[in-house]
Amino acid sequence: MDNNRKKIGIVLIILGLIIIALIIYFAFLKKDKEEPIITETPVVELPLPTGDDLTNPGDRPRSWQPNLNNEVEHVLNETDLEKRAKAFAERFGSYSNQSNYTNFSDLEIFMTKSFREWSKSYVEDLRESAPSYEVYYGISTRALTTELISFDEATGKAEISVLTERSESSADGGDLEPYQQKILLEFNKLANDWLVDAAYWEKR
Repeated sequence: MDNNRKKIGIVLIILGLIIIALIIYFAFLKKDKEEPIITETPVVELPLPTGDDLTNPGDRPRSWQPNLNNEVEHVLNETDLEKRAKAFAERFGSYSNQSNYTNFSDLEIFMTKSFREWSKSYVEDLRESAPSYEVYYGISTRALTTELISFDEATGKAEISVLTERSESSADGGDLEPYQQKILLEFNKLANDWLVDAAYWEKR
């Protein structure tokens, strides 16, 4: 009997110790385990860019204006002037009595004042000497080559010879055989632009 009581007492003591150990574990030891601390990073609000702080070009497309003062003005050189002489010779030498000689008035912006006055007088002479307006008469001119005779930037003087091929046609006589003819153009530089000051057709 006594032995059974001792065994029961020992078992109860052991169970009690186990219960006490569990209570101590859950009540104290588990709390000692630190839970992970979540640190919240503070949100820093930066000031919005304004005015000149904007870095995106698309934010202010209308605030930029091209500086036209920085554009370099192209100055005509010898090659440019030869091209102008070639175009001038073709237009100057192509006209008809039924077009009212508008080729000369079209070229006035490329002429000096004195040459404009001469061309107006020349047109009047052509009208008087030309056949009746009812009978067509015209000349077409095509520039072939150019020759730079002289070019002086300092004095603003230049001479260019243009070799052309010309064809005459009329209503009663038909088309005549084309022929070559040179024209000498004299240029004066006025207000940074080269203008034709005289034109001389060489004899055929």
